[in-house]
Amino acid sequence: MARESKKTAIYSLPRDSVVWRVVDYLHLHKTEMLNRHDVAVKFETDASTVDSVLAMAVDAGLLKRARDSENVIVWRRPQRVRNQFATPFANGVRSTARLDISTIKIEHDIPIADPVARGGQWKALFDRMKPGDSFQVPTAAYAALAHARQEYSRADRSASFVVRKLSAEFTRIWRTA
Repeated sequence: MARESKKTAIYSLPRDSVVWRVVDYLHLHKTEMLNRHDVAVKFETDASTVDSVLAMAVDAGLLKRARDSENVIVWRRPQRVRNQFATPFANGVRSTARLDISTIKIEHDIPIADPVARGGQWKALFDRMKPGDSFQVPTAAYAALAHARQEYSRADRSASFVVRKLSAEFTRIWRTA
């Protein structure tokens, strides 16, 4: 197989294939490394086929194959991703449901719902915080927390926050003003 077609072969695979699920997982968990056993267990595949399955992603520059401190082969996200690809699916699952427009019921005289306040569900929590207060959440909530902080700060210009990822597991937010 030519080098260029080897690099692009991964893009012809379905996004729910093992190779894409591993790529998406490692791109969501940037600091994690997976060995053969980890891939076999997490993605329900045969450990003996892991090397060949993930070779396409390595060739395309989406994964890096290396050895860990115990000389075990592991796969991880490369420092720089050479190729652009679609954002990973939430939880590795993509909905294939289609909307049948003929089943939509048109209704009359339904009142318009009140707008959601800036800051959404986090607003009440941010309202209770005083400068110097902080709280910790799982790092999986980092994007939602950072967005909520930004929206809250737009609505209340006197409020100021700092968000930091403490580890792969936890993120903390401090109210500074």
